[in-house]
Amino acid sequence: MKRRGIIIFLLMQVCFIVLGFALFFGLRNLKESQQEDISAMVQACDFSEWVGKAADEGALKETGHPYRVLPPGSMYTADYDPERINLYTDDENIVREVNCR
Repeated sequence: MKRRGIIIFLLMQVCFIVLGFALFFGLRNLKESQQEDISAMVQACDFSEWVGKAADEGALKETGHPYRVLPPGSMYTADYDPERINLYTDDENIVREVNCR
C-alpha cells in the first residue's frame, strides 16, 4: 500500500512538471504571436505621410478604416479601436499626429 502511494505521488510530480513545461513554452509562443500581431497593426496604421498636410476626408474614406478627425479642444470617446484612424489637427486643419486606437 505504501509503495502504491509513492508511485502515485511520483506520477503526479511528473504530470506537474510536464504541465509546467507545456504552459511555459505555450505562453512564450503566445507572446511571440502577439508581438507579430502588434507589428502588423503598427504597419497597417502607418499614415505618417499625412503629418504636416491638410486633413483629407476623401483619403480617409479610401482607406476603408473607421476614422475621426480631432481638431484642438475637441471631445471624443476613449474607447479603444485598433482599426480606427485618429487624425489630430491644428486650427488650420493641418494634421499634427496620426494613430490607430
